[in-house]
Amino acid sequence: MLLVGFFLLITKVLAAAKEILVAARFGVSDIVDAYQFSFALTQWPVAFFGAAIVSTVVPLIIRQGTNAQVNDDLVKRFFGYVLMLGCIVGIFVTVGIPAIIRAGFFSFEQTQQDRIISMVIVLGLAVPASLASRFFAGCAIAARTHLNTLFECLPAFMIMASLFSFADEKALVFGGFVGLLAQCALLGFSVSRIGRLPPPQFVWPGRAEAEVLRGCGVLVAAHFLLGTVDIVDQFAASTLNSGSIATLGYANRVLALVLGLVSTTICRSMFPVLTTISETGNPKNMRQVLVWIGCLVIATVVIATGIAANASEIVEFIYERGAFMPGHSERVAAALRWGAWRVPPYVLTMVLVYAITSQRRTRPLIALGCVICISKVAAAAVLTNYFGLNGLIASSTFVYVLACVFGLWVYAGNALSIASSRG
Repeated sequence: MLLVGFFLLITKVLAAAKEILVAARFGVSDIVDAYQFSFALTQWPVAFFGAAIVSTVVPLIIRQGTNAQVNDDLVKRFFGYVLMLGCIVGIFVTVGIPAIIRAGFFSFEQTQQDRIISMVIVLGLAVPASLASRFFAGCAIAARTHLNTLFECLPAFMIMASLFSFADEKALVFGGFVGLLAQCALLGFSVSRIGRLPPPQFVWPGRAEAEVLRGCGVLVAAHFLLGTVDIVDQFAASTLNSGSIATLGYANRVLALVLGLVSTTICRSMFPVLTTISETGNPKNMRQVLVWIGCLVIATVVIATGIAANASEIVEFIYERGAFMPGHSERVAAALRWGAWRVPPYVLTMVLVYAITSQRRTRPLIALGCVICISKVAAAAVLTNYFGLNGLIASSTFVYVLACVFGLWVYAGNALSIASSRG
C-alpha cells in the first residue's frame, strides 16, 4: 500500500503542477472550459469500459492457478476483445460526438463549439490506447506491481512540457494526446517485461469466453451508471455562466489530490485482497473489511473539514498567479468548500464498489449505479436551479451519501450470504 501511495503521490504532484501552469497561462477561460469538456467527453467511455476491463481481468489472472491453461487462454482472448472494442469506441468518439455537438444539444457559441469539436477529434484518436492501458493496468494490479499508478502521471507531464512549446490551446490538446499514447506504450512495455502481458488472440467467443464477456458487459452497465456523476456535472455546468466548467474543474483538481491518494491507494491495494477474501468466504476477514471502512470514514471526515476550513488559502496558494485573478480564486474557493464534503461518501462508495465487485455479484452494482444515476439527475436539476454551480456540486455529495447507505447494506448482506453458504 505504501508503494501505491508513493507512486500516486508523484502522479498527483505532477497533476497539481500542471494545473498551476494551466491556471497561470489561461485562467478561468473558454479555452479551459473547452479542454475540460472535451477531455471529459472523450474519456467518459474509457472510464466505464476501463473499469469493467480491470474488474474482469484481475480475477481472471488471480484465478489462473486453479486452471492455468484455460484461464491463460481466456486472458489472451479477452485482450483481443479489448483491442477490438478500443477501435470501435475510438471511431464513435471521433465521429459520433462531434456530430452530436453540431446537432445543437449544447448551448455553446459557434467559436467555442468549433474549438471543442477539434479537441474531441484529436483526443478521440487516443481512446483505443486508453482502453488498452486499462487492460495493462489490470495485469499490473493482479501482479501487485502497481506500475499503472506511476504511469498515470504521463498525460500531465506531457501537457506541462507542451505549455513551454505552444502558446494556445494546442498545448493542452497535443500534450494530452501524446501523454495518453505514452502511458499506454510504457505501461504495456513494463507489464511485458515482468511476463504478465499475454499475446492477444482474435477468435469467435466460445462458451467460456461468452460467460466472461457477459459478466464484463454487466460490469460495463454498472460502471456506466456509476460514472454518470461526472458527465452530468459537465453537461449541467455547460448551461451555466462562462467559466463554470473551468471553475468546477479547478476545484475538482484540488479534491482529486485527496480523492486519488486515499481512494485509489486503498482500492488498488484492497482489490486483490478483497477478491481472495470473497473466494475463501472467511467471516472474520469480511468483518475486518467493515472495520477498515469505519476507520476510513473517520479519516476522510477529518480531511474534508480541513479542506473546507482552508479553501481560500488552498486555492490562492495553488492557483493565484498569472492569468488567474483574485476574483477567480473566490469562485473556485466557494466551489471547493461545497465539494469538500463529497470526500467521505465518495471514498467509501469507491471502496464498496470494489468490495461488491470482488464478491462477483454484478446485479447489486447495477442497482447501486441506478441509485447514483437517478438521484444525481434529479438532485442536479433541483439544486442547480436554486444554487447554481455550488448546488450542482452539493448534489454529488447527496448522491454519494445515498450510495454509501445502499452499498453498505448490499455488501454486508452478500458477505453474510457467502459465509453462511460455506458453513
